[in-house]
Amino acid sequence: MRRPSGERRIPLRDIRSHPLLKPVHVAVSTIAKPGVGLAGSPAAPLPPERVLSTGLSAVDELLGIGGLPRGHLIDVVAPEAHLEVARWVLYRTVATAQDDGRIACWVDAAQQLQLPAAAAAGIRPAELLVSQPDTLQHATELTLSVLRAGVVDLVVLDGLHEFDDEDAGSRFTAFVRKLQEVARRGGACVVFLHRAREARQPPMPGSNSLKWLSSIRCEVRSDILFEDERRVGRNVMVKVLKNKFAPPFGEVEVPLLDDVADGQLAEVLERSCRQGLVDGPLYSFNDTVIGVGRTAAIAWLRSHPDVAALLSEALETSGDGT
Repeated sequence: MRRPSGERRIPLRDIRSHPLLKPVHVAVSTIAKPGVGLAGSPAAPLPPERVLSTGLSAVDELLGIGGLPRGHLIDVVAPEAHLEVARWVLYRTVATAQDDGRIACWVDAAQQLQLPAAAAAGIRPAELLVSQPDTLQHATELTLSVLRAGVVDLVVLDGLHEFDDEDAGSRFTAFVRKLQEVARRGGACVVFLHRAREARQPPMPGSNSLKWLSSIRCEVRSDILFEDERRVGRNVMVKVLKNKFAPPFGEVEVPLLDDVADGQLAEVLERSCRQGLVDGPLYSFNDTVIGVGRTAAIAWLRSHPDVAALLSEALETSGDGT
């Protein structure tokens, strides 16, 4: 439909100040309310006490508010073959919450929680509340009781859609609605992790209710990283499908290397590039080329631990620490 010739067009420079296009973060109150904003406009970070960092600075930046909002429901989906990588992302979130003095609870309905892998990601298993419910009703009662007690800051619900209880769809929908209110009152962040719906698969019971009631919805995928035809790790891709706090649709890649030390150096390198401390794509630092390509740059940092320590200290000073 063509614009009438006499109608005034809003200049692009005035769009951000137009009353109908206020920044999305202004429309956010205790309960996130979807606002209207430019798809590329930044959002203001929430106060630290209202956010839980994911432990991955690239993902925190992607979400636009510095992490996961407390008092809200988060929906994390992944294809079945990528669920373990999605769990690793949440392991990092739990580990960061523990480092900040928070208490986390993992409801392991999928029975896929791997404590060695969780410990490798930084989780202290002795400080993690864990439950493996037998039915959806058991999971519902347990989660609501823990949240109402006000003792946890983060709850991860892993695989609740796998239950095939009678009337699971209606029960799950009622549970999500009740959970949304309880989480808002208690200020805890509740994260659902489940497999993404594949082509020609019927929708999982109650999945639509979580899709509409969650404040943030992300999809996690990964592919294998090779070096000289040798596997060195995975490239984790996080895509924001829905965000009531900031513009959605962004995507970020995070390297997950099999070598833990190299993985830490890769994260330092990526964060340094975003902060402008290291220039790409040749990865130069103080006019010195440290490597052509990420693998070579990581190897250079490995052989120059003093520079790696200097970059880490600069990142902490700039406020980009995980």
